[in-house]
Amino acid sequence: MANLSSKIQYKTYEKGEFSDEQSRSLEETLELIKSFPWDTQRGVDVQASGPGIVIHGPANDYLKVAIYYNSKFTVYYLDPQNRLYEFHTADLDVADQKVIDFFDNALSLPDFEKHFFNIGNKSHFETKSFWYAVDRPREKRRLIAAILVITLYFGGLAVVTVCKDAWGFCFGLLLLISFFFYGIYQQIKVYRWSKNMKLWITRGSDVIAFDDGSGSQTYFKSEISSVNIYGRPAGRGRVTTTIMELYFADGRSIKFSAMLIDPTVFIASLRDQVNIKYLEQFSTFRKSIRQL
Repeated sequence: MANLSSKIQYKTYEKGEFSDEQSRSLEETLELIKSFPWDTQRGVDVQASGPGIVIHGPANDYLKVAIYYNSKFTVYYLDPQNRLYEFHTADLDVADQKVIDFFDNALSLPDFEKHFFNIGNKSHFETKSFWYAVDRPREKRRLIAAILVITLYFGGLAVVTVCKDAWGFCFGLLLLISFFFYGIYQQIKVYRWSKNMKLWITRGSDVIAFDDGSGSQTYFKSEISSVNIYGRPAGRGRVTTTIMELYFADGRSIKFSAMLIDPTVFIASLRDQVNIKYLEQFSTFRKSIRQL
């Protein structure tokens, strides 16, 4: 009987985050399931990306033994066509038998309940890289679109203003144009500063890897002394010029923008482990941009 790759997912992990992924025999896989701390991993929403053990089959299919309500277990099966099935049991030995059948290529799908909707199922089972980087084509499209919209909008207002011979209004219009193009300048500056950066961070791991373009360095969440967020924080829409700065106990610091990672994702990955200061004042935000 061939070995199959298996991996662990704990309740502190996010979708696509796994650990201890390696090839295991059937006996090793059953022992991994037996030793998993099922009782302490309960208390979270029951879903396909919840705590459990995932096994990757030879046909690019997946089997997962996971938690369910009332001390029960769910066995998920994702077939090669991205169709998801699930089976519930109160007996872990019954779940183990499904694992044995999966290794033997003898899984009985009539025992399972088939999901009606099958969109995005693989993201619950496949390992995500968690390297965040600037999406250069997206940021360039966003910038070009902003310039076009602003140019057309204010160009039209300027024509109306000239036709009405309202020079006072025209002066105000020029100030508004200057303000908006200053915002575009800020975006360009942040993009040029961020474009070669990479950040690796997950909710379940203490490790942070950061590459400012000169090589990757490793840091630890447990050593973060404070975090400053310059600009608009989470909850009111993503602003790509928002700056996040991490200070560590050894005196080191790293700084990156929301062009790398959405502030809501970044804050969630810290899991309330550190003190976060939200510095939203416009003068402070503007100063953080000038310092890039």
